[in-house]
Amino acid sequence: MTTSEPADRIPAGVVRKFRDGLVRDELDRTSPMFRVIVDQAAMMARLRTPDGEVIEWWEAPNEAGGTFIYLRQLPADGGDEQGSTQGDSAEGRPPGVPPMLIVIDETLRRGRWFVAGHIFRPGAVAVRLEFEDGHSHEVAVQPNGYFLDLLPWPSEAQPWRFDAVALDGRGRAIERDADRHTFDDLPGTEEPS
Repeated sequence: MTTSEPADRIPAGVVRKFRDGLVRDELDRTSPMFRVIVDQAAMMARLRTPDGEVIEWWEAPNEAGGTFIYLRQLPADGGDEQGSTQGDSAEGRPPGVPPMLIVIDETLRRGRWFVAGHIFRPGAVAVRLEFEDGHSHEVAVQPNGYFLDLLPWPSEAQPWRFDAVALDGRGRAIERDADRHTFDDLPGTEEPS
């Protein structure tokens, strides 16, 4: 179950991640992509796991006309938050409706995975992920186009290749992204063996 709700205030951990946690070197410090407009951060989706962990999708615009995302994970015991980030700039976006954005990441419990994403195309009510080993998983899309769900995955190894299909209210495909990779084919990443 995911929810999207306005945050009454932006949590300190989100502020720290967007202000200080993205900058690794002088190039990052001077790049408009890494200068996030923190006071415009918003929580777009939230998931509570059966163990009481919480996963949140936070995003905020940056000075390069793009967006930074923070997939924030909060342990059930109240310990330190963790999470992953990614960002883009207006210059790097394709023209027209952007393709769906999907992230598969491990929860704080080893071997348990979650899927998060944003469908930009209007009318999507679900996304079906079809993995190369024959497993599939369908997740509901919130009215704002975001989704966040636990991924029932039979292995501790991260899911690697999959097809993603956005479905409308009648179950028809309105967007298809075939042969996606978990790491989005980033330079320097290799398929696990």
